[in-house]
Amino acid sequence: MMKNATTIKKFQFFDIESESKFGDTEINNLANVSPYSMYAVNQVVFLNAKLKKKVDHSYRNESLILKIIKNKIVDEYSIFDKMIYFFQLKYFNSKYYFITCGGDFKEIVVGNEKMFIFLTSIKIFDATELIDKNQVTKDKKIDQYLIKQINLLKNIETGEIYTGKDYPKNVDSFNNIISFSVSNDMKYCSLGLDRGQIIMIQVFIYSFLITKF
Repeated sequence: MMKNATTIKKFQFFDIESESKFGDTEINNLANVSPYSMYAVNQVVFLNAKLKKKVDHSYRNESLILKIIKNKIVDEYSIFDKMIYFFQLKYFNSKYYFITCGGDFKEIVVGNEKMFIFLTSIKIFDATELIDKNQVTKDKKIDQYLIKQINLLKNIETGEIYTGKDYPKNVDSFNNIISFSVSNDMKYCSLGLDRGQIIMIQVFIYSFLITKF
């Protein structure tokens, strides 16, 4: 009696090339990438992903936005220390923008006390230069392109949203965001929470767009 045999074929989606600006073929290996969302513009793919890297004889996953050209990682952007929850690439008023939502670990001072908090925020970057095929950043931190950051905090007692830059003792960060959207005119961001709540935040992006032109 013959047993059924199953043949599994593997197809390589990307060709792996040995040369990269990082000097490490393992980092540039797209088999080490866990993608979440992607956008394509100007024959460039921007990928919100976790990239597995070897550090001190062990591996860790780093949350990055990857710039991919011709199946090769040519640049990487570190937006948040911990995690990029959501990423969108928007075109508005002849400019491109990265709209991101994620979390950082921050050391803050509340009164006379220092403490570490996990801060969820929305970060908006002018990505017009980044979509250029020939543009490669010297540092994966792209704070020079940051044009607005909105901290997402809530009052523990009242549940009201607090987006100020200081950190009162009675606020906590959002950590239960399951969906994220940006209006086409980039005036509003909406957040969906795990208990069915929907929060809309006015970005007021027009005010800083005017200063950039």
